[in-house]
Amino acid sequence: MMVAALAVVAALGTPQQAAKVVVPVTLDGPVAGSLGPGDPRGETGAYFDCFSFRGSERQVLTVRLRSAAFEPMLVLRRGATCDGNLLYVARGDGDEALVRTDLGYTETYSLTVRSTEAGVTGAYDLTFGDAAPRAQQPPSVQQVSFKPDRVSEGCGYRPGSGRLVPVTYGVFSDEPVPPFADRWGAAYRTAEGWGPLSDTPFTAADGRAWFVNNETITVDGVAYRKHGLPRVYGLQELAYRGEHDSVGVFEFAETGPDPHAGHAHAAGAVDAAELIQVLVRPAGCEFQPYRPA
Repeated sequence: MMVAALAVVAALGTPQQAAKVVVPVTLDGPVAGSLGPGDPRGETGAYFDCFSFRGSERQVLTVRLRSAAFEPMLVLRRGATCDGNLLYVARGDGDEALVRTDLGYTETYSLTVRSTEAGVTGAYDLTFGDAAPRAQQPPSVQQVSFKPDRVSEGCGYRPGSGRLVPVTYGVFSDEPVPPFADRWGAAYRTAEGWGPLSDTPFTAADGRAWFVNNETITVDGVAYRKHGLPRVYGLQELAYRGEHDSVGVFEFAETGPDPHAGHAHAAGAVDAAELIQVLVRPAGCEFQPYRPA
């Protein structure tokens, strides 16, 4: 509806005279201003500022005038000088006056910013368009609904830290398994409860393309390839060696035979000092041995 709140038109007094100073604005940014001595006065004695803008037929127009210093009034008219045909009058609701309407013509329009009372001064803000909605947070799927069957301690590596640290993880085996658990049903303690490894500062090789595709990796200028199956080690059994793709790479803290080798060396013994251990899963402290390629 183009003409709104016409019941308040009498409050505007006689038709407003053309403004001597008109400030052109675009509708893509806020405007900060103030009313006071030096500004023109309308027939009622209220200070006002005049702004013009270009509008299009059927364009949805939303304008907000806010002021903590006075009760705001916002007037929309045809024409560029705030004296054209009256289209919309918005009185302040508290400290805000709101114009929301569909424009009927492709032409120049004007907005009069004023107070409802004569002689009142103060600062104001003029904004265009609907206020940006607050970002919607995805619903939390944390420990309120899901509780682990057991909680244990694994091995975490934070890129750049140069060491392994304990990390708490939980195992979820009851159906339904929470969506944040990995394919083994494990999830990690985070500041918000339980979550995937990606919600922690730690990294691991599991899921990385080079690990899944059995690619050769390079550490300290030496190429390595997978050797056997992943194995479990304690925090004190391994020492930092380096990183590959931000994933921690380790070696035995003490050189000597690999205490976990078992039958994995049946095809040919490998000196434990040659092996490196890449962290695969923090839950359970699983590492993948690699040997020189």
